Amino acid sequence: MPNNPPIPDGYRLMPQLAVTPAMTAWAVQILRDPGKYPMFTTVTKVFEQLNVLARVEWHSPDFQNHAEHRGVTLYAPIRDAVDAPAAEGIDLSGYQPTVDWAKVAASGIAFAFIKATEGTTLIDHTFADHWARAKQANLLRGAYHFFRPKQDAAAQARFFLAQLSDPGELPPVLDVEVVNGVPLGRLRRAWARGWIS
Repeated sequence: MPNNPPIPDGYRLMPQLAVTPAMTAWAVQILRDPGKYPMFTTVTKVFEQLNVLARVEWHSPDFQNHAEHRGVTLYAPIRDAVDAPAAEGIDLSGYQPTVDWAKVAASGIAFAFIKATEGTTLIDHTFADHWARAKQANLLRGAYHFFRPKQDAAAQARFFLAQLSDPGELPPVLDVEVVNGVPLGRLRRAWARGWIS
């Protein structure tokens, strides 16, 4: 097989699981235009703040092409989010009524997701205290709602949002742990999507 140039400086091969459908579509577009993108051409494009580099290269035989062939390889910057160390956080609810917030902050914890509500009537009894103290400890905060499948999704969403006069710094989260006899497909399509909408 002909040799490809070395991996571009400052980049690494993008993990397959990190490649989105939009990135794949872009790579296919490059592959199908050899006049504009001859062998070893490199081009970059930003996908959700990740600067992806595509290079036309020789690819080994695979299940679609039984000989060496022209292909597009995607690379991610070493310094971008793909290689960033994972931030650590905690999940809190009424099951953790007492928290030493100074100790949490000193341990390197960066964020807290805090249970705000459940169903259409339950406000977690520790939510207000955890919410305020996490802010005082300079942690990023995200609120979550424990979903009850047999209750109206929109009513649950309104109830949850009513508790968030301070929306926090992270996006809200829907916690789906129980199905209560509701088929999973219906739960995803009707209830969960209804809450998110």
